[in-house]
Amino acid sequence: MRQAGATADSVERMIDGDAGLKALGGVNDMRELRKRATQGDARAQLAIRVFCRTVVKAIAGFIALNGADAIVFTGGIGEHDAASRGEIASALSGLGVELDGAANQMEQKAAGQSVRKISDEDSPIAVYVAPAEEDRMIARHVARMCHAASGSVST
Repeated sequence: MRQAGATADSVERMIDGDAGLKALGGVNDMRELRKRATQGDARAQLAIRVFCRTVVKAIAGFIALNGADAIVFTGGIGEHDAASRGEIASALSGLGVELDGAANQMEQKAAGQSVRKISDEDSPIAVYVAPAEEDRMIARHVARMCHAASGSVST
């Protein structure tokens, strides 16, 4: 906000769109970052390492404080980036996370399931991949808001 010409909108756009992966690696798309990383792009490699480490820290902190029965990967990266899931799970192996390598590499559509288990059978913490179904969740929220606006009670 201290920069000349900065507005609340420009700061919001910077934080929401130009920070994180894009600031570190040049793009927000993990597929593109992975491609660039394999070609030796140091910025892309750094962005991926920082992303995975940030996820590991969050999950490890939760496990340390509360324990965990399962971890669920979802959303764009969680559903479609086996390499990130593998790196994250590997860093969490000391806390009881063990992946089944073949199950982790299988594409969601090839698995033929909406939710699939990718952890090893002996893993103390189960690991799953689940579709985010964002459209369905948005529809549910809109329906609840419409019911609330009309004065009816939603369950």
